[in-house]
Amino acid sequence: FDIEGLRSAATDEDVRTLRQTYSLPSDARIIGTVARIHPVKNLELLIQAVAILRKKYESLKCFIVGEGDEKYLEKIRNMTNELGLGDTIIFTGFQENVSAFYKLFEVTVLTSRIEGLPRSVIESYAVGTPVVLPRIASTEEILDDRREGFFAEPGSPQKFAQRIAILLANEELRQFCGECARARSELFTLQPYAEKLRFLYETLLDSPPPGAAAAKKKYRLRYFLTRRV
Repeated sequence: FDIEGLRSAATDEDVRTLRQTYSLPSDARIIGTVARIHPVKNLELLIQAVAILRKKYESLKCFIVGEGDEKYLEKIRNMTNELGLGDTIIFTGFQENVSAFYKLFEVTVLTSRIEGLPRSVIESYAVGTPVVLPRIASTEEILDDRREGFFAEPGSPQKFAQRIAILLANEELRQFCGECARARSELFTLQPYAEKLRFLYETLLDSPPPGAAAAKKKYRLRYFLTRRV
């Protein structure tokens, strides 16, 4: 990940432009997600959580940034309107500069059913925005609960709304989680990954399987170490 590039792409001027573009009031509470529009992202859960939060935060705005499955997009747009959230949830479509949106958000939310390494979480970390994530295998590897943000029970809009509300209600906590997130993003730059890769291959070289094939494998690994990393 180009962490510095993500940070430099999120300027205060960019955020001011977004506020003007979407006519956001000065007292708006802003959350959002950056995601491919697809059923696996479980955006219905986010919409349901927003419906709960709206009862407490009348000025709430939730951005859904991304493009994808048109049928699914139509489904969640209809759901948004049926819940009376047409003025609360903003569908932006594809955006070139997603870093500015992360900087605009007070909280980044991920509601996916399954994920690999969630790119959106690392991007949010890079600009120092705390997160609320489902507790699934992949997210447990990149979030310490109550440090970079909060876990919420997968499938529970009530729990998601509760965790988001905790962050919205406490500016000092948001700042602390944001600082932790920014620090953690440094682990996803090229150099730490190269070091981990080198450690892995050196471990393999120290303990190769027996036989002639091992010697050949050892030679290839050492070549990879010296030429690629």
